[in-house]
Amino acid sequence: MNFVLRASVFARGTNVELFQLVAAALAGRHRIEVHEDAEEAHAYWLSALDKVTREEADMARKWSDVENAIQPSGVSLYVEERRDSAWSTWTLSVPDAAELAGKPFRVVLENGTSDAAFLLAMMFAEEQRWFRDRIEKEWILLEHAGGIGDLKKRVDWAAEHPSRAIRAAAMFDGDAVERPATEPEVSSAFRARFYRASVEALDACERAQAGDIEAFPHHMLRRRAIENYLPIGALHRWAEAAAGAERRRRRRLVKALSRESFRPFFNMKKGHQGDRGRQPPPSWLPSEQGTPLEGGFGRDISRRFADARELELREDGGFDELRGFVEWLRRRIQ
Repeated sequence: MNFVLRASVFARGTNVELFQLVAAALAGRHRIEVHEDAEEAHAYWLSALDKVTREEADMARKWSDVENAIQPSGVSLYVEERRDSAWSTWTLSVPDAAELAGKPFRVVLENGTSDAAFLLAMMFAEEQRWFRDRIEKEWILLEHAGGIGDLKKRVDWAAEHPSRAIRAAAMFDGDAVERPATEPEVSSAFRARFYRASVEALDACERAQAGDIEAFPHHMLRRRAIENYLPIGALHRWAEAAAGAERRRRRRLVKALSRESFRPFFNMKKGHQGDRGRQPPPSWLPSEQGTPLEGGFGRDISRRFADARELELREDGGFDELRGFVEWLRRRIQ
């Protein structure tokens, strides 16, 4: 986030919360910007500081200026001396700004382990380093919701106050089992094709945006689930990691799946048998129950993103789908 400091914040001299904003910029967590009308007040404030603190404050501002020039933050907030924040105009009191600067950015996921590995796999190497560094520092929290219903509840919770919504995002499965009937797809057909609970979560995310299309980053996966984004190369390595009869079984599975056009919508964990009771059943579901794909790849297959290579992911198409979301997410965090 970029905190734009107005002249009034420098009037109190020693201000613990203001120093917290400076410290956040010095650490590389957020940016600070001196409003053009506050230059004189800022210079006077700097002159009253001891040499070490003055140098740190100057360094924090210079770093922020460079970062904003290279990659502007997607969030700018005005900070001024006032009793209560005016969230409707993104004008914050100094204490509220300092509190916000200390909060982690929450990325709400259905599964905080496998979904997190998937999201990181869908990033370029530099992006991965950037996100992993902030995850390690707990500036980014990959939050485990435990299911699509609870994910929606977390989105609704975030939407209750701007201080939450501005520091949150969500990614979740769409559970679609059919391809679009037409391209481009109209909104009603799009929503009808995805799982009802997933669409409800999508609607909650759009409400959390409060009319600002750049707010509250979110993405509902266009394929059925994260495991449907595993490239065939990663599945081949999964097969070769076994031995004997299990290796042969896995090889048959991978070979059979690689030939099928319904791969993006296949029930990777449970196979065709997992869709036998689905109403209506997928149009591509075979009546024959003796194929290699009947039993699926098992519950642990979603862990294989550690074996997925960037080139494979890009060639498979899923990487491109997540580009907009990853870039949107970074703009809101930085």
